[in-house]
Amino acid sequence: MEYSQKHINRLGSVLLETAAVLQSSGASTSRIHMTLNRIATTYNCDIDVMFTLRTLVLTVSHVDHEYEYTSAKQIPPIGVNFSKVTAISQLSWRIKKNAPKQSEILLELETIDNTSHHPRWLVVMAVGLAGAGFCGITGGPLVAMLVAFVATCLGLLTRQELHKKGFNFYICVFLAAFVACLVTGGVLKLYPNQGFQAAFATSVLFLIPGVPLINSFSDLLAGYTLNGFARFVVGLFTVFMIALGLILALTLYHI
Repeated sequence: MEYSQKHINRLGSVLLETAAVLQSSGASTSRIHMTLNRIATTYNCDIDVMFTLRTLVLTVSHVDHEYEYTSAKQIPPIGVNFSKVTAISQLSWRIKKNAPKQSEILLELETIDNTSHHPRWLVVMAVGLAGAGFCGITGGPLVAMLVAFVATCLGLLTRQELHKKGFNFYICVFLAAFVACLVTGGVLKLYPNQGFQAAFATSVLFLIPGVPLINSFSDLLAGYTLNGFARFVVGLFTVFMIALGLILALTLYHI
């Protein structure tokens, strides 16, 4: 295959878009780098990437260094969508096998990135059932599990609506925790000896930033210190905002 600066530029665009979708979907830095390297070597290119939490800087060079491409891309707000991560991983293996045109890859990446999440009602119900399940595991009675279910659903809906309106991520977490604890705290205040402590403690567990914290340790162990530390700080501050919402509810109810 003949290469030109145009081919390298297109490959750079493909790799930047791939990295952006992966990072915004919750992939670890080592997985992103491995996927990018798999695609780049298929086209006889080397890559150098600088990862930060909000920006990627990528350099692509042909093996004979005749052509080179360097660009940066801002990362969209980070969420968790492992379906996208899996789809891009599968795409990278197909690229390694068939080496399609970069324009075809960009179209498939766009399709993957625009893939819709599960229906909202299903997500809310599933998260609510998870909250109720955690309440049951910690010894809460059936009625406490029901309260935890309602509180978790309301907390998640609050976070989703605030996110739609463009509120700061940490404010969304704080208010979601506060709403969930308002529900369980009110019931706990009215019936202090009915086992609702478990519902109060577990109604905010859906906000725990498990993926960022796991990825932070994974990145630190893999040597991606900057991204690993940044993800750890995000996880730590998210936990702080959850605690702040919980404390405010406790203060209002004088519990």
